[in-house]
Formats: sequence, C-alpha cells, structure tokens
Amino acid sequence: MYIVRKGQLEVVSDDGSKVFVTLKEGSVFGELSILDIPGN
Repeated sequence: MYIVRKGQLEVVSDDGSKVFVTLKEGSVFGELSILDIPGN
C-alpha cells in the first residue's frame, strides 16, 4: 500500500490524453494499481 504524502499524482491513459483520477495528499492506493498487467 502507498500513501500520497505530499503533492498529487494523476492516473492517465497510456497516451496521456485522458486523466482517470487525481490522487491528492492523504490518498491511498495499492501496488496492483501501478503495475502494467494486461487486462487491468
């Protein structure tokens, strides 16, 4: 599990043209969300 401690990050499409979500300070996300697994 990861916590955004400072700042923010964006989850974007492969080509960067679409922002799916912006995670801000205090947001939590899991390791599976940062892996490039086919079908996810």
